[in-house]
Amino acid sequence: MNINRRNFLLGMGAILASGLLPDLALANKIAIMPYKDFPALSFYNIHTNEKLSVKYRDKNQYIASAMTEIKDFFRDHRNGEEKDIDPLLIDRIFGLNQYFGGNNVIELISGYRSPASNASLNKKSKSVAKNSYHLKGMAADIFLPEKHLAELYQVAKLQNSGGSGIYVRSNFVHVDTGPVRSW
Repeated sequence: MNINRRNFLLGMGAILASGLLPDLALANKIAIMPYKDFPALSFYNIHTNEKLSVKYRDKNQYIASAMTEIKDFFRDHRNGEEKDIDPLLIDRIFGLNQYFGGNNVIELISGYRSPASNASLNKKSKSVAKNSYHLKGMAADIFLPEKHLAELYQVAKLQNSGGSGIYVRSNFVHVDTGPVRSW
């Protein structure tokens, strides 16, 4: 199927009609909900086949050893370079996961990107920004298996806490902790 603006809008209309769009009140509540106990997040890296299950936060404090594990897991899979990952990015991903039940395995398509990797990707695709938030450890491209991509995107936008983009052909949603915007 050719995904163009018209087909995308028709698909979104079908989603609206089917009731698959998220409950706005619930999405907003999850985005700001204070957790007494943060459960572990489970990830799968589609490029390295690695899995990570990590409790990254305890009440109001990030767990340093867990953030180190996340830094390694989110590394540039092309060359192994690492960068600290913005804890607020992990909070965004946590909120998305909680909205969808909390026990999903989050597929990581892209986390940190080194300058060399980003430049190479930018030459191949106009959808890769020269100054991507991936370069700063502030962005991730993710997918939740068995969840509808458009619904994941809608909930990400409702978080109102950074950038949210949908890439239908590549089957992932981009989230970052930059300015609030969507595409």
